Amino acid sequence: MLTKLGGQVESLTSHFVAALVVSRCLSFAFWLYGYKEIAPLKGGPNIAGYAIITAHSLQLLLCADFMSGKSFAGQAWALLSSGP
Repeated sequence: MLTKLGGQVESLTSHFVAALVVSRCLSFAFWLYGYKEIAPLKGGPNIAGYAIITAHSLQLLLCADFMSGKSFAGQAWALLSSGP
């Protein structure tokens, strides 16, 4: 939706998106230091912790793409949905 406007968005919308990105960065920092605490008590791989870190990393990558203003994911989706 925002890419159709040519990168021009209202001030309130851009501040909301920037605050959302800051929130995701802080959430990632929290889980980066805390994922070890949800490891199994008897040892073994910390699958839940790695899943949380992976999900937050993906969110940060999407946020970085969105904040860049070019929205590569949006362009890729438009190419895929346009068909032959």
